[in-house]
Amino acid sequence: MKKLLIIFVSAISIVADIKIESLQSHFIQQITNDQNKTITYEGEVVYKAPNHIYWKYESPIQKKIYINGKKAVIIEPEIEQAVIKRLGNTLSLDTMLQNAKKISKNRYEGVYKNKNFTLLLENSKLYKIEYTDNLGNRVSIQFIDPKQNIQIDPSLFIYKIDPAYDVIYE
Repeated sequence: MKKLLIIFVSAISIVADIKIESLQSHFIQQITNDQNKTITYEGEVVYKAPNHIYWKYESPIQKKIYINGKKAVIIEPEIEQAVIKRLGNTLSLDTMLQNAKKISKNRYEGVYKNKNFTLLLENSKLYKIEYTDNLGNRVSIQFIDPKQNIQIDPSLFIYKIDPAYDVIYE
């Protein structure tokens, strides 16, 4: 999960000659294991440079993830739990893609911690991120009607944990 978030932040921070200061989009995330079984998640994602992200998973589970670069807060209403994780030394947003290479007009490839990832653009907008996670699962995040470089309300990145929830610190 932590690497997914870092890859996402880094991927949308810079894509060679395209600068993304903000992004808001519906997303479809598919994770396929080595037996070709796929689970599909859907929701909304909001990003604001340099390192604020809000993921709102709506299906098949509800979950909210808030990231500010130094910590991640994961709120899971269905199990009445919140997990607060320190992200430690996260990479600067530009670091990961310094070596990303433009493969074609709309395709970029890069490496993060010996893991390859692919970024696909459509009409100069981030359309898809693909990579293989540490468990060998193939991960694809497709952005549906992404809006880039728009004004983002900073209050979207402020989390509220229900006082009745269990809070776990990692």
